Amino acid sequence: MISKECKVECDLKRGRIDIMENILSAANGRAKKTRIMYACNLSFKQFHAYLDLLVSMGLLKPVALKTEGSDDSSTYETTEKGQGFIQAYRNLNALCSSESEVEVNCPEAVSTPAR
Repeated sequence: MISKECKVECDLKRGRIDIMENILSAANGRAKKTRIMYACNLSFKQFHAYLDLLVSMGLLKPVALKTEGSDDSSTYETTEKGQGFIQAYRNLNALCSSESEVEVNCPEAVSTPAR
């Protein structure tokens, strides 16, 4: 078969890494869970799955704020390790987006006989 060049376009859906970076960026400098969830456009269930993952990885940490007799455990901030993740993500994204479309060799489409 003869090959020809074709273009591969980026998928518009966010991946896990994209969502993790969104959460870490939203929590930069402290933010409440609701603000992070809305900023990242995630459902409650999705957000908590990622929240648990990021906290267990040490990229995000809960911040205990005590106000008038109640402690607020719904505030989070990005850790130093999380800052490194954001920077690495942005560096990689910059490398990948330097060219919006990637050219690859694709096999020529095989035609099927009409019935």
